[in-house]
Amino acid sequence: MPPGCEIQRVLPRTGRGPRKALVWGWPTPIALTARTELPPVPRQPVYGPAAREEARRLMREAKREKIHLGWPTKTSLCKVAKGERPLGFTLWKATSDYLARKRNEREVARRPLRIEFGSGGPRVLWRREPNP
Repeated sequence: MPPGCEIQRVLPRTGRGPRKALVWGWPTPIALTARTELPPVPRQPVYGPAAREEARRLMREAKREKIHLGWPTKTSLCKVAKGERPLGFTLWKATSDYLARKRNEREVARRPLRIEFGSGGPRVLWRREPNP
């Protein structure tokens, strides 16, 4: 049974592969052996409501911080949020890394460098107050 999900009904076996179940918060049946808890790992995407909520969280975070996500990323996250696709490791990792990198770039841009020339030689310092 997939952990972290509320199973509505286990479907009868049809053909090969693991049995499938209907899960609250996910529109299509998912395999009972599918991963349903975050974080995703390589080659094991996350299905279920946790994946939908994580995709929404990533989009919300980008919107709040006014970080532009490209249309392919946004489209993929929207498909996960609607339950059409599971949240894959590469999408999750790339988006998280991109948001962290942009946050860091903005933080550094707020504190530009300052160079002082003194008796001990030139020193590079962070400016304390931002320039208007």
